[in-house]
Amino acid sequence: AAAIKRAVYEELKITVSIGISSNRVCAKVASDLSKVIARAEMERRRQTGPPNGLLVVPLGKEKEFLAPLPVSVIPGIGKRTAVALDALGIRTVDRLASTDERALTRIFGVTGTYLHEAANGRGSRELAEEDRDAKSISRSTTFASDSADADFIFSVFFYLSEKIARDLRAEGLVASTINVKMRYSD
Repeated sequence: AAAIKRAVYEELKITVSIGISSNRVCAKVASDLSKVIARAEMERRRQTGPPNGLLVVPLGKEKEFLAPLPVSVIPGIGKRTAVALDALGIRTVDRLASTDERALTRIFGVTGTYLHEAANGRGSRELAEEDRDAKSISRSTTFASDSADADFIFSVFFYLSEKIARDLRAEGLVASTINVKMRYSD
């Protein structure tokens, strides 16, 4: 992870915060928490800039890691769910983890099962090698000559995005993430 962070910074001159865990939920929470910890450390040292955190949740310690945190750290718990949980006296992840799963399912439907699993450190899905089968559709182009014409660049982005949208519709797919990459002449 440290090598990835260095490589990203060397190539793109940006910092990244990384959370490592056995499942997606804990990794996401660890990443978010690593940013908070990094910011606090930067403030302590009177430094400025973006956070640059790294937090590892040891295997088998997922539930212990999540337990003292507020329920709002669980991905998918928005304001409404947090208010509903608060009304039930559930404010921390350990309290959510100890709540009967059937009761959560009666109140929140299938989301109740997710909440119970996530709070117990089991996350939404274990990470596995086959998870790397993510599908992507991309388009790129290289200009014949460098251009700083914003209208021209925007029109090229629009054209490429329209081509991708057409391909997505043809495959009956929807996009969950959009990345834009632009390379400068220097």
